[in-house]
Amino acid sequence: MKKKNILLTCLALTSLVTAETQYDLLGRQNSHVNSVVVRKVDAEKTAKASQNQFLAKTSVNDVTVKPFSGHFEYGRNTGMTKQYWFSTSSITGASRMNETAYFNKIKPFEDNDPARNAYNNDVVSLQTLGAGWSLKNQAFSLDGDYYKSTSGLEKSVVYVNYKKIQEMSKLSSSYKGSGVGVYLQEGGTPYSRTGYNISYTDLSPCSNNSFKNYSNDTHASKTFRVLETTAPAAQKYVYNISCNKTSQMGNFPENVYGRSILIGTHSFGSSAKSYSENAKRVDDFIYANRVVEFFSAGNAGTLSQGDKINDGYLSESAWAANAISVGAVSSYTNTYAKYNSHLNPYLGDYYYEKPEVVNYTDFVFPFDFTSLNLNKKTDGKYAYNEPVLTGTSASTPYMAGMVANLMSQHPFYKWHPEVVKALLLTAGVKDVKNADYSGNSSAVPKIPTYTSLSENNRSRYWFGNNGDFIKGDTIVFKESRILNNTTYNIAIAWLSSGTYMKENKRIPQDYILTVCQDNRCVSSHDGINKYDESPFRKVVFKTKSTSDLKIYIQRKRNNGGRLVLGYNLHEF
Repeated sequence: MKKKNILLTCLALTSLVTAETQYDLLGRQNSHVNSVVVRKVDAEKTAKASQNQFLAKTSVNDVTVKPFSGHFEYGRNTGMTKQYWFSTSSITGASRMNETAYFNKIKPFEDNDPARNAYNNDVVSLQTLGAGWSLKNQAFSLDGDYYKSTSGLEKSVVYVNYKKIQEMSKLSSSYKGSGVGVYLQEGGTPYSRTGYNISYTDLSPCSNNSFKNYSNDTHASKTFRVLETTAPAAQKYVYNISCNKTSQMGNFPENVYGRSILIGTHSFGSSAKSYSENAKRVDDFIYANRVVEFFSAGNAGTLSQGDKINDGYLSESAWAANAISVGAVSSYTNTYAKYNSHLNPYLGDYYYEKPEVVNYTDFVFPFDFTSLNLNKKTDGKYAYNEPVLTGTSASTPYMAGMVANLMSQHPFYKWHPEVVKALLLTAGVKDVKNADYSGNSSAVPKIPTYTSLSENNRSRYWFGNNGDFIKGDTIVFKESRILNNTTYNIAIAWLSSGTYMKENKRIPQDYILTVCQDNRCVSSHDGINKYDESPFRKVVFKTKSTSDLKIYIQRKRNNGGRLVLGYNLHEF
């Protein structure tokens, strides 16, 4: 249960003017976690307040890296042209350049990243099991765009034709994931069907990947189907973890940089009640390799089947603070599915908000109906599998596919999960109808579309050692070409060492995001719960003039670790 002690912002903000509707960091309404208030302040005093209140404690053992930062804009403010900046010393000294020049600049840094090179991907022990089923094909047809079934997580589900869902998300007809590697980590291996052959590179860590479990393989096939149809041109990999003796969730493909594996999608696992060794391994993998990892939030919330209530905890690896967990919204009713896992994870006394993003579920794929002959030689039984996928298992590969398409159009986001998280936190534009999914009348985040992800964003990152780029505990810069009476969603996100979090039960760094215009400021820490240490901060700012926005990113707590900080501004 979320703690409700309220801590006044540690910034020296005064003269309360108006109190707006309360939201938590994810934009969920009336959650009693985080409120956004508008205050009239001296902008310079806001940034400088309490800078000496928090002393750095270097307790994360990290390799030394070469610092660099980047800045990218694309939208109305740039005339729909791509604009890039790059720097190795300071945010004010960044040089503007074209796309080719930018990637020529960053290539030596990415090719020789000491953190990535030092990462030890120790795979746990493996085993090989025998096959247990064979495949048969059945006929199936879809009446219109909808298919009603009694299967799945609810008593009655209306599934929507995947093509219609893609239209709802405004998927691009031009960008299909080309040049982007995505790996699907599952408890099974996807299979082809008559009329639908699939192609992928198998990276499963088995000497002979012949383990066949019809339920796991069917689930893997369906999640792969969602990914395949969302980003058909992406280079796809499969990593079956069920050939490990323990189905270790914390195993990852080797040589992700050499293979250009930029995204991982995970829809396999069970809920957990604590930050586990697997979650630590996920965080360490992302921290070192900077792969964008999507994990299904899980389906341990409230079900309609006899009003059964599960524990509400997230899936085990979705606890990873660096990962992006994905909730599910019904594509038919546009409501947040109540089976979503929703309880915020804890590290000791401190919690962090999840899931960070939601997307559509309840896909139906016409003409994919199959049956599986189970243990054909002994029992002759068949299992019939409808061509549908529900739950967070569906929304997760769908979100991964959309981001693969985004990276194909805007390669700036490659190797920057911290920027992708900030982007997803700001680019939700489609409302979700229901406002109560966790028993506390909290509204869920809005659903991003491909258009909101790919247009009208200003993105930045800072990558380096603990003392790089941040001067006097604060990064300060301006956003120009601002529209009057316009809403700007602004967020920061950062990566941390999983090893540190597991040992110390706390995220090693925390930041305050403050946005000011004409001496009117909004801070991410206005009304924030003192136990909230989410590895991201968000501000929603409504402009009242065309004056520049001044952005302050203050590091309020520093227990060591590298600087892997991302930023995004989305203009509505």
